[in-house]
Amino acid sequence: MTTLDGQALKKFIPVWDTTKTRSQKALSVWQPSPETGMFKKNSVRLCFGHFAVDDLKDPSKAKRLKKHPMQIIEVSDTGAGHRTVVDQVVQTLFPYPLRFHLVWSQSRSKKPMYVWSAVPPSNKFVAMGMIVTDNEDPPNRDCMRCVSTLLLKPTEEEAIKIWDDAGGGGRPGSVWCVNDSAVSAIR
Repeated sequence: MTTLDGQALKKFIPVWDTTKTRSQKALSVWQPSPETGMFKKNSVRLCFGHFAVDDLKDPSKAKRLKKHPMQIIEVSDTGAGHRTVVDQVVQTLFPYPLRFHLVWSQSRSKKPMYVWSAVPPSNKFVAMGMIVTDNEDPPNRDCMRCVSTLLLKPTEEEAIKIWDDAGGGGRPGSVWCVNDSAVSAIR
Protein backbone atom coordinates (compact mmCIF):
# COMPACT_ATOMS: atom_id res chain seq x y z
CA MET A 1 0.00 0.00 0.00
CA THR A 2 1.34 3.42 -0.94
CA THR A 3 0.78 6.33 1.45
CA LEU A 4 1.26 10.10 1.33
CA ASP A 5 2.04 11.62 4.72
CA GLY A 6 3.09 15.03 5.96
CA GLN A 7 6.30 14.71 7.97
CA ALA A 8 7.64 17.44 10.26
CA LEU A 9 11.00 18.70 9.02
CA LYS A 10 13.91 18.57 11.41
CA LYS A 11 16.87 19.23 9.10
CA PHE A 12 17.38 22.15 6.76
CA ILE A 13 20.11 23.24 4.38
CA PRO A 14 20.79 27.01 4.31
CA VAL A 15 20.38 28.61 0.87
CA TRP A 16 20.52 32.41 1.38
CA ASP A 17 20.10 35.04 4.08
CA THR A 18 20.21 38.80 4.52
CA THR A 19 23.48 38.84 6.50
CA LYS A 20 25.87 41.41 4.99
CA THR A 21 23.20 42.85 2.72
CA ARG A 22 21.51 46.25 2.91
CA SER A 23 18.19 44.69 3.90
CA GLN A 24 16.37 46.40 6.77
CA LYS A 25 14.69 43.12 7.81
CA ALA A 26 16.03 39.64 8.47
CA LEU A 27 15.26 36.79 6.08
CA SER A 28 16.71 33.36 5.57
CA VAL A 29 15.86 30.80 2.89
CA TRP A 30 16.20 27.07 3.49
CA GLN A 31 16.06 23.88 1.48
CA PRO A 32 14.35 20.93 3.18
CA SER A 33 16.60 17.95 3.79
CA PRO A 34 15.38 15.00 1.71
CA GLU A 35 16.76 12.40 4.13
CA THR A 36 14.25 9.70 5.08
CA GLY A 37 16.45 7.62 7.37
CA MET A 38 18.26 4.38 6.81
CA PHE A 39 15.24 2.18 7.59
CA LYS A 40 12.91 3.85 5.08
CA LYS A 41 14.23 2.45 1.82
CA ASN A 42 10.77 2.52 0.21
CA SER A 43 10.14 6.20 0.96
CA VAL A 44 10.76 9.42 -0.90
CA ARG A 45 10.53 12.93 0.53
CA LEU A 46 9.40 15.58 -1.94
CA CYS A 47 10.50 19.20 -2.11
CA PHE A 48 7.89 21.66 -3.36
CA GLY A 49 10.09 24.73 -2.99
CA HIS A 50 12.36 26.48 -0.54
CA PHE A 51 11.21 27.71 2.85
CA ALA A 52 11.62 31.32 3.96
CA VAL A 53 11.76 32.52 7.56
CA ASP A 54 11.75 36.08 8.89
CA ASP A 55 14.70 35.22 11.10
CA LEU A 56 18.31 34.15 10.60
CA LYS A 57 18.03 31.07 12.82
CA ASP A 58 17.42 27.50 11.74
CA PRO A 59 13.69 27.21 10.87
CA SER A 60 13.15 24.55 13.51
CA LYS A 61 13.77 27.34 16.05
CA ALA A 62 11.57 30.02 14.42
CA LYS A 63 8.92 31.37 16.81
CA ARG A 64 6.33 31.76 14.05
CA LEU A 65 6.58 28.05 13.19
CA LYS A 66 6.40 26.53 16.69
CA LYS A 67 2.63 26.05 16.44
CA HIS A 68 2.75 24.74 12.85
CA PRO A 69 6.16 23.20 12.07
CA MET A 70 7.30 22.99 8.47
CA GLN A 71 6.34 19.76 6.79
CA ILE A 72 7.36 17.81 3.75
CA ILE A 73 5.39 15.12 1.89
CA GLU A 74 6.73 11.60 2.20
CA VAL A 75 5.56 8.93 -0.25
CA SER A 76 5.98 5.42 1.18
CA ASP A 77 5.18 1.86 0.19
CA THR A 78 4.30 -0.35 3.14
CA GLY A 79 3.63 -3.39 0.96
CA ALA A 80 6.04 -5.82 -0.65
CA GLY A 81 8.91 -3.41 -0.38
CA HIS A 82 9.32 -2.47 -4.02
CA ARG A 83 10.61 1.03 -4.60
CA THR A 84 9.22 1.00 -8.16
CA VAL A 85 5.66 1.52 -6.84
CA VAL A 86 6.76 4.63 -4.95
CA ASP A 87 8.62 5.92 -8.02
CA GLN A 88 5.53 5.41 -10.22
CA VAL A 89 3.29 7.30 -7.79
CA VAL A 90 5.80 10.13 -7.52
CA GLN A 91 6.22 10.44 -11.31
CA THR A 92 2.44 10.41 -11.86
CA LEU A 93 1.33 12.82 -9.12
CA PHE A 94 4.49 14.86 -8.49
CA PRO A 95 6.45 15.35 -11.73
CA TYR A 96 9.50 17.55 -12.13
CA PRO A 97 8.92 20.98 -13.70
CA LEU A 98 9.77 21.47 -17.37
CA ARG A 99 12.09 24.38 -16.57
CA PHE A 100 12.42 27.45 -14.35
CA HIS A 101 11.61 31.09 -15.01
CA LEU A 102 13.52 33.89 -13.23
CA VAL A 103 10.91 36.05 -11.45
CA TRP A 104 13.05 38.36 -9.29
CA SER A 105 16.64 39.06 -8.42
CA GLN A 106 18.79 41.43 -6.45
CA SER A 107 22.49 41.48 -7.10
CA ARG A 108 23.46 44.78 -5.49
CA SER A 109 25.26 43.21 -2.55
CA LYS A 110 28.02 40.63 -2.22
CA LYS A 111 25.21 38.08 -1.72
CA PRO A 112 23.04 38.06 -4.83
CA MET A 113 19.62 36.40 -4.70
CA TYR A 114 17.83 34.91 -7.71
CA VAL A 115 14.25 33.67 -7.35
CA TRP A 116 12.87 31.06 -9.73
CA SER A 117 9.34 29.90 -10.48
CA ALA A 118 8.86 26.36 -11.78
CA VAL A 119 7.00 25.76 -15.05
CA PRO A 120 4.70 22.73 -14.53
CA PRO A 121 4.53 20.05 -17.27
CA SER A 122 0.84 20.84 -18.00
CA ASN A 123 -2.18 22.67 -16.57
CA LYS A 124 -2.96 19.52 -14.56
CA PHE A 125 -0.08 20.41 -12.21
CA VAL A 126 0.99 23.45 -10.19
CA ALA A 127 4.17 24.65 -8.58
CA MET A 128 3.53 25.23 -4.87
CA GLY A 129 6.68 27.21 -4.09
CA MET A 130 9.79 28.77 -5.54
CA ILE A 131 13.52 28.11 -5.59
CA VAL A 132 16.22 30.59 -4.54
CA THR A 133 19.79 30.52 -5.85
CA ASP A 134 22.84 32.72 -5.48
CA ASN A 135 23.62 32.84 -9.21
CA GLU A 136 21.83 33.55 -12.48
CA ASP A 137 21.95 29.97 -13.73
CA PRO A 138 18.54 28.22 -13.63
CA PRO A 139 18.26 25.48 -10.99
CA ASN A 140 18.27 21.81 -11.95
CA ARG A 141 14.81 20.47 -12.74
CA ASP A 142 15.11 17.80 -10.05
CA CYS A 143 15.42 20.29 -7.16
CA MET A 144 11.62 20.42 -6.66
CA ARG A 145 8.38 18.76 -7.68
CA CYS A 146 5.07 20.01 -9.04
CA VAL A 147 1.76 18.75 -7.63
CA SER A 148 -1.28 17.28 -9.36
CA THR A 149 -4.27 19.61 -9.06
CA LEU A 150 -6.34 16.52 -8.13
CA LEU A 151 -4.60 16.54 -4.73
CA LEU A 152 -5.19 20.21 -3.93
CA LYS A 153 -7.96 22.33 -2.55
CA PRO A 154 -8.08 26.14 -2.35
CA THR A 155 -6.87 27.74 0.84
CA GLU A 156 -9.06 30.07 2.85
CA GLU A 157 -6.11 31.74 4.53
CA GLU A 158 -4.48 34.95 3.39
CA ALA A 159 -0.83 35.05 2.43
CA ILE A 160 1.44 36.72 4.99
CA LYS A 161 4.20 39.08 3.90
CA ILE A 162 7.29 38.20 5.95
CA TRP A 163 9.93 40.31 4.19
CA ASP A 164 10.56 43.01 1.63
CA ASP A 165 13.75 44.50 0.34
CA ALA A 166 12.96 48.05 1.47
CA GLY A 167 16.11 50.10 1.60
CA GLY A 168 17.94 47.84 -0.80
CA GLY A 169 17.25 49.81 -3.97
CA GLY A 170 16.43 48.30 -7.34
CA ARG A 171 13.25 46.53 -8.31
CA PRO A 172 11.04 45.95 -5.24
CA GLY A 173 10.57 42.38 -4.05
CA SER A 174 8.78 40.71 -1.16
CA VAL A 175 8.42 37.23 0.32
CA TRP A 176 5.03 35.79 1.20
CA CYS A 177 4.06 32.59 3.03
CA VAL A 178 0.74 30.77 2.83
CA ASN A 179 -0.95 28.52 5.40
CA ASP A 180 1.81 28.88 8.00
CA SER A 181 3.75 26.46 5.82
CA ALA A 182 6.66 28.77 5.06
CA VAL A 183 6.73 27.47 1.46
CA SER A 184 7.33 30.83 -0.10
CA ALA A 185 6.30 32.98 -3.00
CA ILE A 186 8.29 36.04 -4.01
CA ARG A 187 6.61 38.98 -5.69
